Amino acid sequence: YEQAVFSWLFQLYNKEKLTLRGDGFVPLDLMAPDSVDMLDLEKPFRFQAATPGIDLSFLQSFTKEVKNLQGLFVCDVRIENTLRDPEPVGHISIFNGAFSFPQYGMNYKDIQTRLQVDKESIRVTEFDVGTETKVLKGFFRRKKDSEQRRRDMRGRLWIVPGSYIDFDSTGFLSGVDSMNMKLRANEFLLANNSDYQAQINADINVFGNVNAPRFDGTVRVLRSSLYLPALEATGLYDEEQIQSLLRGAIVDTVQADAPEESEAATWDYFNNLRGSLKIEIPKNAWVRGPDMNIELAGTLDLVKDGAEFE
Repeated sequence: YEQAVFSWLFQLYNKEKLTLRGDGFVPLDLMAPDSVDMLDLEKPFRFQAATPGIDLSFLQSFTKEVKNLQGLFVCDVRIENTLRDPEPVGHISIFNGAFSFPQYGMNYKDIQTRLQVDKESIRVTEFDVGTETKVLKGFFRRKKDSEQRRRDMRGRLWIVPGSYIDFDSTGFLSGVDSMNMKLRANEFLLANNSDYQAQINADINVFGNVNAPRFDGTVRVLRSSLYLPALEATGLYDEEQIQSLLRGAIVDTVQADAPEESEAATWDYFNNLRGSLKIEIPKNAWVRGPDMNIELAGTLDLVKDGAEFE
């Protein structure tokens, strides 16, 4: 600490191997009078961190619902300028990630994520999640572009490379300005136990700027099964509780008090969002109970022509 600036330098080692390093400084006046903030939001600061690879299994001790956490986290990120207008730049990646949700009978694996971050955007170089469904035979011997290769893989969910979120030109704290996100799924399992089962194909797009954002696409339910008593046992089926949660969400979202600028701008994007999503249920979708066995089929249109979905 020197001349009202607090600075740091750190290096973390695991088994004598450098795991994480970083440095930075913030303008911090410990002698400032009560009428002045110790932390000056208008002066320069810097935070930098980089790692050649952290084993994500250490996160297992922080959660009971998620099991078998695996993967390698790699990053090189720098944030500087001022605390009121920070400017991040760098990359964040996860290689060979995996985890399971025993409650839903799900095992996710082969998670590959690469994001490029700067002041004005997040760009997706890769975002790919797999389930236990096996890869088609001969997949790796086929010579096709990366998008077609993904479509040939069963049990996958991915964001098409090149998708992005652009922030307002004044900085990412000002909220989303435009977006072009393309989500795809091929025979992806959302749940797979005795009470809940769901497998889908999906082709969903969100695009446009904050003044006129749009979404479209299709979700095809390949198979699903819901044991109704299990849903009731979770408490999610309690209508009074759901209404209470909805009222709370609305109050939190559209308070009479002026919201933070970033929250307001992001809310504008999703409040202005318009479009429709087609949900196709050709067959093999079941709602079951002790005295009930109903198969559903048909097409649903999830439409948003105003502030709320219809």
